[in-house]
Amino acid sequence: MTIRDVAQAAGVSITTVSHTLNGTRRVSDQLQARVLQAMRDLDYRPNVLARSLRVGHTKTIGLIIPDNSNLFFAEIARTIEDIGYQNGYSVILCNSDGKPEKQQRYIQTLVDKKVDGIIFMSSGESASDLQQLLDNDIEVVVVDRDVPRACADTVLLDN
Repeated sequence: MTIRDVAQAAGVSITTVSHTLNGTRRVSDQLQARVLQAMRDLDYRPNVLARSLRVGHTKTIGLIIPDNSNLFFAEIARTIEDIGYQNGYSVILCNSDGKPEKQQRYIQTLVDKKVDGIIFMSSGESASDLQQLLDNDIEVVVVDRDVPRACADTVLLDN
């Protein structure tokens, strides 16, 4: 199902469907109602991946933690997920198990998925991992690790 199909069913142009979906231009209430009804009738779901490529963000952040069974990390992960959800973001949770090779693989996966940013609770030294993220223009916040300010924003915990 494409916006072409929705436009045809609603008897409007593809541009009108696009403006209705994106709110980029005013569409009359009557036309907007026809488009929305056609979307419901056709069970249309926008292609989120295509939209992400077009607008340059995915509304997704990655969260890398060393051990999600540890209550400390579990509580932080839950809070990040709740706040992300409230702000329209999905959170991909990556549990590295404290293994550098697993952490590296998750970093590559998050880079490949074009996440908007990563909250990084590293297991051990993270300079090369941070450099990979910076090289891919991914925003990073490092939690509970002291790294040079030029590498990433940091949140240090006072235990």
